[in-house]
Amino acid sequence: MRKGKILTGCLAILLLVSGCSGGTSSEPTDEPKITVSAAPSVEPAKTSLPDEESSQQKTYQKEEKARLSGLEMELLSVEEQAPASNDRLSAGKKYVLCKFRMENKSEKDITVNSQKSFEGFSDGMAVLTENGRSLDDVVMLDGILKPGGVLEGYVVFKLPESWRNIEITYIPGEPGKKIIFCYTK
Repeated sequence: MRKGKILTGCLAILLLVSGCSGGTSSEPTDEPKITVSAAPSVEPAKTSLPDEESSQQKTYQKEEKARLSGLEMELLSVEEQAPASNDRLSAGKKYVLCKFRMENKSEKDITVNSQKSFEGFSDGMAVLTENGRSLDDVVMLDGILKPGGVLEGYVVFKLPESWRNIEITYIPGEPGKKIIFCYTK
């Protein structure tokens, strides 16, 4: 009985050692060896422009001008509109129309899309932008803003009738850059 335990223990150790060795062939191979080395990264010097935010993100209120990378932006108004009476999917909801004014003070074109350039949060929940096609006389904030140009239009959200506040984030497409507007009714 004792011999069986010793033999089983020896086999277990042998299997463990052979499994951990990983075994490499001592035969030469024709495969080339590749060595990869990383060059030390050099971080560019950061320059702070007067219109850009520092590490702490500022939030803007209605009628307060925000500046970022040559763009001046302002939330002009926030309005509510009831959905069409035949829209059963919108029962208990309202359209919230956020009107913005953008002025391009940079030397390059800025593309703005009311659905892709914006994110929304209302009462702690993420909300999607709406296309606004079903709304009368609503000009969406969509287009190419040329240098020196001004663009006005709406970003639309469908929110519960009981909504209290909304946070709208404009993401210009530049990594790490954004403008956040907050509104409480």
